[in-house]
Amino acid sequence: FFSSFILKMADSKDQGSKVTPTSAGALKKGSYVLLKGWPCKVTDIKTSKTGKHGHAKCNITGKCILNGKSYNEVQPSHAHMSEPLVTISEYQVLYIDEDEGTISCLDQNDEEYTLSLLPEEEIYQTLLKTYEENEDGDNDVVINVYTAAKAKGSEYELVEFLKEVRTQSG
Repeated sequence: FFSSFILKMADSKDQGSKVTPTSAGALKKGSYVLLKGWPCKVTDIKTSKTGKHGHAKCNITGKCILNGKSYNEVQPSHAHMSEPLVTISEYQVLYIDEDEGTISCLDQNDEEYTLSLLPEEEIYQTLLKTYEENEDGDNDVVINVYTAAKAKGSEYELVEFLKEVRTQSG
C-alpha cells in the first residue's frame, strides 16, 4: 500500500545533518538522492561513456518517497549531489481520537508519540479501518513514519510523513 501524508516539518535540531554530499557517479540503485529537490530512492541509473569533452554522464531516475512520482536528472558523473538522511521510525498505534484527528502511538522505547492527521486523507482512512478491524484482536497496528530532507530554495527542510500501515502479531 503506497500512500503518504506529510505530518509536519520535523525538528531539525534532533536530526543532525539533513543531507550528505555525494557524486552522481557514486550513486547506486536503491540509494537516496535529491532529484529536482525531492527525496527519491534511485530506481535506475545509466552511465554513458566519456564523450569528446571527457566527462561521463549519469542518467538518474528515482521515485519520490513523499509523493510517489518519478523524477529524472542527467548529471556529469563528477557532479556534486545531495543524499538526504532518511530515517524510518516504527510506532504501535494505541488509540485514535476521531474528534481531535490525533493518533496516540508508542515508539520502540515505549515513549508516547502523538500524530495529527486530516480525516479526509486516504492514509488516515486506511489507518482507521485497520485499527477498527484489529481493535479486539491479537494483532497490533503498526505505522512507519519517515523523516527526510527536501530542498526548499537553497536550504533544506526536514519533513515527517506517514507512509505505511500494517498489522503484526501482538
